[in-house]
Amino acid sequence: MNSLLKQEAKELLYEVDDLLGVILKGDKWEAMANRLSNLLLKKWDKEQKAAIIETIDLLIQGEGYISDEEMEIAVNTLEAKLGTSIFEAMRKDIETISLESYSKGHADIGITFEFNTTDKKALYWLTQKDVKQFWIGDSYNTWINNFLNEMAEEVMKQGMGRVDAGKYFESILSEGFSRKRSYWELLAEHVVTRSREFGKVSAYEKSGITEVKIVAVIDHRTSAICRFLNGKVINVNKLVKQRDELMKAKTLKQIKKLAPWYSDKQVEIFEGKNPDKIPSSVGLPPYHARCRTRTVVE
Repeated sequence: MNSLLKQEAKELLYEVDDLLGVILKGDKWEAMANRLSNLLLKKWDKEQKAAIIETIDLLIQGEGYISDEEMEIAVNTLEAKLGTSIFEAMRKDIETISLESYSKGHADIGITFEFNTTDKKALYWLTQKDVKQFWIGDSYNTWINNFLNEMAEEVMKQGMGRVDAGKYFESILSEGFSRKRSYWELLAEHVVTRSREFGKVSAYEKSGITEVKIVAVIDHRTSAICRFLNGKVINVNKLVKQRDELMKAKTLKQIKKLAPWYSDKQVEIFEGKNPDKIPSSVGLPPYHARCRTRTVVE
């Protein structure tokens, strides 16, 4: 099969997957997130298995008991493969879906998507700093380092032989590093939601739209913050300012401060102060994990 046919086949599979997602979930955005979560899960499984195999090979080679130096090499190998560098294996999928969601955000407003400088900066930020909040950040790398070092200490403390150490690593890693589908769905839904809303802000700007409405999906899953915001009108200038400030943020702490997620307790405070007014800290969705709320033209 030549490369053109392969690409056409892949695009057809994407369309089928999205169609199934729409049938099952009833929403094109959730269908897109479903496709991304499937891609990420497959990549994670593949990279994790490869990392475990390589580490076990390192441990069982040689004679006698495992030395401190050999254990350090094994830990460093795993940390490199399962830490920040694994993002490289997933980068293309995240960038592809981000662009698709961003451009469809334009289509929802009824304008053709064409790159400008702000769009390029926004897409770069979305696929770099924003995604890191969830996984590819310093906290995740620290957790991996601690987790692996604890395993290494256990091997050395019990004086395990090479074969037993390899089996121990395989058993613990297979269980400890397994990612549930819910995690990948969370990450994928965030990528789609944030990219879509950034795309809409750009479209609002280009179209000269000054105000938009916040619309939530109202059902048993709807959060307190989304119920509170549903139907409220927000100024586009506020959304533009938030987007621009987010893109200037230097740390993950700053990003979270500029785009916080809201607890039920915070919502009670909002309602107590002024139930008809949007709080100054509220900007673009998502307002919490797996948020389904979006902005629309009034």
